[in-house]
Amino acid sequence: ISVLAERPIKHLDEAICAVAPVQALPGMLLIFYGNGSLQLMDVAKPQIICAFALPRTYHLVVPWKPLFVVSVQHPCFLLRGDLPDETESSNTKDIQSSLFYFNLEAYPLLENLSKNHTIPEADMTENAAFAQVLPLEKRCERFLQKRFQKLEKAAKEQEHCARIRRYSLLLQRENFRK
Repeated sequence: ISVLAERPIKHLDEAICAVAPVQALPGMLLIFYGNGSLQLMDVAKPQIICAFALPRTYHLVVPWKPLFVVSVQHPCFLLRGDLPDETESSNTKDIQSSLFYFNLEAYPLLENLSKNHTIPEADMTENAAFAQVLPLEKRCERFLQKRFQKLEKAAKEQEHCARIRRYSLLLQRENFRK
């Protein structure tokens, strides 16, 4: 386990509010912050690849719970941005919302990212951090296999502890006789 980001101490609006894996780009995460900013992170290095932003007039109404969807097949995501009402109305129907489409392959910096992703396919299928890439049946099968292995390991550990206790009792009896 490694730390990808530290908790902010002074600027609490920079706290991470949501994280979403970009399944079409293995090893990449979208990170949403409380101040409304959004970054793409390579978890293998760990480093920020780039940042995204809504147009200046738009913002996230609820930055700590952004409304977004990440495509499973394509390196893109949709993010809802809201145009604030000039009259400061409290009615949510008065807020104009727009969906913004971010195609990660359209950015010159990111166009080769899907071809040159950092984490090899073999590591993705073996690593629990990327289990969401696998189909549900495979994930369930792996989960059950790991649980079975843990049970076997626990049984072996209990058996080993019992042997050590018996040996300890035997040594205590021999010491008592002397």
